[in-house]
Amino acid sequence: MSEIGSPLYYACVDNGFVFASQPSAILQWPKVRSKLDPIGLSSFLSYRAVFGERTFFADVRKLQPGTWLKITAQSHEQTCWWDPACINDGRDCNSLETVIGSAVEEHLLPHTPVAALLSGGLDSSVLAFELSRHSSQRPTCFTGIVCDDVYDKSSYAVDVAKSLKLAHVLVQLPGATSLDVVKRLTALRGHPVGMHNEAAMYLLARAVSHSHKVLLTGEGADEIFLGYSRIFRLPFDLRRQGLLAALPDVIGRPARRHLGLPKFKASEFEIFLARYTYFPQVEKLGLATPAWRKEIGHDAGLIDWMNNAYHSGGVTAVERIRQFFVRHHLPALLEMVDNTTMAAGVESRVPFTDHRIVALALRMSFSEHLRWKHAFAPFQAALQPIAQFSETLDISKAALRTLYRDRLPASVITRKKLGFPLPLGKWATDQSSAPFRDLIFKDSPAIADYLDIGALRRWYARRSQAANDAFGKQLWLICNLEVFLRQLSS
Repeated sequence: MSEIGSPLYYACVDNGFVFASQPSAILQWPKVRSKLDPIGLSSFLSYRAVFGERTFFADVRKLQPGTWLKITAQSHEQTCWWDPACINDGRDCNSLETVIGSAVEEHLLPHTPVAALLSGGLDSSVLAFELSRHSSQRPTCFTGIVCDDVYDKSSYAVDVAKSLKLAHVLVQLPGATSLDVVKRLTALRGHPVGMHNEAAMYLLARAVSHSHKVLLTGEGADEIFLGYSRIFRLPFDLRRQGLLAALPDVIGRPARRHLGLPKFKASEFEIFLARYTYFPQVEKLGLATPAWRKEIGHDAGLIDWMNNAYHSGGVTAVERIRQFFVRHHLPALLEMVDNTTMAAGVESRVPFTDHRIVALALRMSFSEHLRWKHAFAPFQAALQPIAQFSETLDISKAALRTLYRDRLPASVITRKKLGFPLPLGKWATDQSSAPFRDLIFKDSPAIADYLDIGALRRWYARRSQAANDAFGKQLWLICNLEVFLRQLSS
């Protein structure tokens, strides 16, 4: 049986069935090949993860969340036991505050100290508040600080810890990740480091491990409470797209360019995919070797899978996006957190993914999660790109902000969402990424079986002229895939 964040991998072999929590363990079985799945590699470069039942390995499959697997001497079959799309419309008798508090309390251990990650953002601050209410011991919070004044946001976390009278540990983290740490983490996980904060999370978990073995983290809140407003505002852009389509192209085209909208015939799915993808299909295929392009069928199979996954989630755009994030994005994120902290000997627990919280959040309306700041806000936003008005004219995770506005510092309640503070655009072009770049531009890169190194050199030279974090994330994925491929062949 598989739950969100608790992966189970398996492989069918002659007269047998092999399963484990990591693909690397299954590959030790003599009859299981370590042959790579080319579509799995393509999925990683595009989305930082391999979605669905696929993995990086052709012979290894992944049991999907909410399913159980029955194995007999003759066959095996899967059955879905829980699906967020099938939640009924009835309201839970408990309030949101009650279920969050209960979930946190149930993740505590009576005689074991439990710590919490505290970024100073809304999600981790809510957990810190509930931890202070329900823990019988004085809880300790840990905050990672990147050694860079521009990216140091620890003051928010300090405010929260002081207001809740919690023990607070600040952990200094390097602004640039060392190649040695990535190699170590890749070897421990058995697959490439995809998310750019994994190495920082690992170093932070190692600091936690000196005093604690259980750690609460805030993952899951963005997916179920609509924290990614740049994507969840897609219905707003669809309406603008429809209005602009009726205008002459001489007016519509510059307007779409200003608003960050694609060509007027782009579908809802195409717009979603353009915002969700880390490595756009055209750009990735432009770097691919002819052999790899042929193997992955120019990504047709991968895009078809994404299309089906997106459209199987609901009747409205908001429902489809939310179901996609809960059913596909979130499991990949939780697996990263679980793998990364366990590599440091720490068990991470994620109270926001409690099924009662998920069920209650999914029953709530769109406006309860993402709302305009005032009546005139949608009219002001009409002429602005989403990235410009997001969390300026609207309020993400409104239900959480309203519930905890009198319990947490105002600076936390009004703070815009910020990712883990790692300057990847800067990293991509300065000396700190040189050891990573040497892997793909010198010696004999393993990734040359999939990407044309000459095209990759030209791509890097062109993109580095105006480097941004999006480019940095793409380079990060390529370099980490190279680390994984080298370890696999050694």
